[in-house]
This record gives sequence, structure tokens and C-alpha cells, in this order.
Amino acid sequence: MRRQRGVALVFVLGGVLAVGLLAGTFSGAVLNENRFDRMSRTGLQAFWAAESGVDRALVSLRDSDFLSQVSDSGGPEISYAVLGPGGYEADIQPVPGQAGLYRVVAIGSSSTPGSGAPDFQQRRVDAVVRVMPGVPLPKGLFANTSVYLNGSFRVDSYDSRTGGVVSTNAGAIGTNGTAAKSIDLIGSADIFGNVVAGPGAPDSAISLKGAVRVSGDVGNLDEPVPMEPVAGPAGTEDLVVSGGETVTLSGGVHRFRMLSIGSSSTLEFTGPAIVYVEDFELDGGALVTSGNLPENLAIQVVGDEAIEWESNGTFYGILYAPESQISLSGNSTFYGAVAADRISGGGSGIFWYDEALEFSGGKTGFGQATTEMVFWQEMR
Repeated sequence: MRRQRGVALVFVLGGVLAVGLLAGTFSGAVLNENRFDRMSRTGLQAFWAAESGVDRALVSLRDSDFLSQVSDSGGPEISYAVLGPGGYEADIQPVPGQAGLYRVVAIGSSSTPGSGAPDFQQRRVDAVVRVMPGVPLPKGLFANTSVYLNGSFRVDSYDSRTGGVVSTNAGAIGTNGTAAKSIDLIGSADIFGNVVAGPGAPDSAISLKGAVRVSGDVGNLDEPVPMEPVAGPAGTEDLVVSGGETVTLSGGVHRFRMLSIGSSSTLEFTGPAIVYVEDFELDGGALVTSGNLPENLAIQVVGDEAIEWESNGTFYGILYAPESQISLSGNSTFYGAVAADRISGGGSGIFWYDEALEFSGGKTGFGQATTEMVFWQEMR
């Protein structure tokens, strides 16, 4: 009987020990799981802090004063900035031999470095950013050398921020040219704004023939309007939209060597976009801008390839070709701004300069610099 009780006691003690071991194992697993959860959480905090450092670098690189201080030796460094329980810091350096490219190294921390916080983690994100300097956007219909228009046309202005098309009488035609007939307007035309030639140009620089009516001043600029070449770069591929098809592109930066939109064909953008292109042709087709807002589409022409613009439709946007000649034909309505080296055209068209473009904050690639991410990687 005693032997049986002793055997039972051994089994009981063994069971208690087994339960204790299981409980200890379970408790350890719970502790490890909790620690893993905390480590995952702090790791994510560090990663998103590093991402914030990259975003801060992008904003800084759009600032001309900051950009002018960035040298081959780096800097100015974005010093540690608090973000929630942690923070970030970033270093910016030019990419050697690659004009306009900058390397960003951002370090994110889950908590303040050196604070002794448990489960402290850091993450690093490397990026390469292309900076495209902003260029001044001339107002209205502007050419560096000359403007020649023959036909029935109207040049006016409005402000898209008001939500309607109401004349604001600022639809200027201008040029930096000073030679005879630098501005040559022939036909039946109404210009609700000024007509101005280059500084010091003689009266012969502006020729108005036929029923050309100007509501503002006819005279000279006080100083030349900057016409900076497009830095680009353009792309290496061609996009041809033809045969009545519709091609849809997202917002963002697009680069083409050649862009051609044929008769009854459409190129549509679903968001704000900047297009860099060397050879551009609109031959009876249509461009559709997101929200019908000129600030949402800028076509910037790299180089001096002549541009043919033939359309009877409506366009909202900016056409900027400071080294090219633009030939306009058809009966289109244009909302936005046009700037080129030379502008010539005929037909019956309406041009509305959008004064809201002066407040677009670099969104179109004018005024403030714009940035484009060309490489991104989380470093482990």
C-alpha cells in the first residue's frame, strides 16, 4: 500500500513538474512574442522616420537658397528632427559627374538616440533625386525673338482660381525682340491687355495692320524677360497617338524624344503632369488636362526643334519652348500660357492667359524647382 502511494506521489510530482515546464515555456513564448511585437513596432517607427527624412530632403532641394549651399563635400546636413517618439536626420551630396542629381541618405530612429529607450532601432533609406531648376514663366503669349499672327483672334486673360472664365484684361502679347516687326499682327484681332516689344525697341518693332484693337498699352518692356533653356532631360522613346485612339497617362513627370498626336486622337492625363520632349507635334488631335486646369499640364520642349500645333479643340496648360519656333494653326481655344523663341500663326483662335499660374508654386516646373525620385532603397 505504501509502495502504491509512493508511486502515485512520483506521478503527481512529475505531472506538476511537466505543467510547470509547459507554463514556463508558454510564458517565455508570450514574452518573446511581446518583445518581437515591440521590435517590429519600433522598426516601423524608425523606417517611417527615415522616409520623412527623404521627404524633408526633397522639399529642401526645391529651395534655391538651400541648393546653392550643397557642395561636393555635402551639406548643409538636415540635422536631427523630432518626429513622435523618434526622429530623423539626412545628408545630401551631389552625385559626382551627374549634373542635377543628388544622393540623399536618411537615418530614422525609433526614439531619441542615446536616450536609453528599450528596443531602440534605426533604419536607413538611400535615394537619388533629380532636381530640375524652375524657370520664370513669361506672361501671356510671349516670344524671345518675334510674334507673327495673321487672322481673326482674341488674346485675353482670366483667373482659374475663381472657377469661371471672366476677363481680367491682362492678356499680353510680348517679345524681347527689338527689330522691325518683332511683333506683327494682321487681321481682325482683340487684345485685352498690353502689346510690348523689347527694351529700347523703336516704334517699328510693333506692326498692327487691319482691325487690330488693343485695350492696354503698346510700348516696350522695361527689361528683357528671362527665357531659360529647358534643362530636361528629354526621353529616348517616342509616343505616337494616332488612328483615333485615346492614350491615358498618369500624373507625374514624363519624358519622350518625340510626341505626336494625330487627327481625332487623344492624349489624356489623369493628374498634374510635366512633359519633357524634344520633338512635339499636335496634328488635329487633342490633349486632355486633369481638371481642365492649366497648372496641371506643362509641356517643356528641350532644344530647338520646330513645333507644329494644329488644332480646333481646347487646350488647358503651358507650352514652353524657349529655343523653338511654334507654328499655330486652326481654330483652337487655349487656356494657360505659351512661350517660345518665335511664334507664328494664322486662323481663328482664342488665347486665355491664366493668371493663377503665377501662384502655382513650382507645380508646373516654373518658378520653384521640381524634384524627381530616380532611385530609392532601404539599406539593411
